[in-house]
Amino acid sequence: MSNITLRIIDHTGDTVLADLDADTVCAEVNALDGERWVFVDGRMVRRDALANIDIAENATVLVTARWSLDWSEHLTKCTALRALNGFIP
Repeated sequence: MSNITLRIIDHTGDTVLADLDADTVCAEVNALDGERWVFVDGRMVRRDALANIDIAENATVLVTARWSLDWSEHLTKCTALRALNGFIP
């Protein structure tokens, strides 16, 4: 049994899907529209390469919309991502 957690974050909030296997994670990520950034246990990976990565049991996969590089918006979202990943208490 797999125990991969998929967290999808976009402008409407976030969705968490738990207890997934790697094939289901890949299918869910590929079904998302638009450009996305994908992180597997904090490591950024190419979305199209996700199927070739050995996702460990108990891994966390984080998917975010690819944001514009407006400095203030970028800084706010980076801070939010760091908080979500436990880097900010």
